[in-house]
Amino acid sequence: MTWQIGCGQITWNRATPEDRILAEIAQAGYEGAPAGPQGNRSPKETVELFARHGLKPAPGYFSADWWDASQRAAILEQADRYANFAREVGCTELYVAPS
Repeated sequence: MTWQIGCGQITWNRATPEDRILAEIAQAGYEGAPAGPQGNRSPKETVELFARHGLKPAPGYFSADWWDASQRAAILEQADRYANFAREVGCTELYVAPS
């Protein structure tokens, strides 16, 4: 089995441009970083962005208020969007956690 190690973008300040973050992750020797739906960027555009830095998309992070039954339909809709995005960028996993 071969392991690939990625680095999460969470340690950078939100004001740091994404290209800079991905460049620094690649420069540090990591192979990928978490990817999730952002704005109107397509999965294909995400793969291309990561590839420009020599990175692969890693499973993204999906959080929700799982305990709030009134949000069930919205959570399932959003989870479906995240899961489809993950599949389209080549990931087979998706991290889920409470908000």
